[in-house]
Amino acid sequence: MALKNASDHGMEHIIVNTSRAPKSDLPEKRHKVTDAELEQIIHSLDGLRYGAVQIIVQDGVIVQIDRTEKRRLRNGRGTV
Repeated sequence: MALKNASDHGMEHIIVNTSRAPKSDLPEKRHKVTDAELEQIIHSLDGLRYGAVQIIVQDGVIVQIDRTEKRRLRNGRGTV
């Protein structure tokens, strides 16, 4: 499942379901993403220029959101 209108949030790439389990093995009860969870994901993306936002899901439920930000130095002296 991908976010609709992802370009509205400045995202260029979206990774969709990477599960290798056949559809018949997936649980029938699926967790709906809440507005609060979407807000947390969008908040994690806000201001991110270089990096990644990783969403950890267990049993169909978002349990963790990790934000990794990379900061690049323009020269070797540590000046940005």
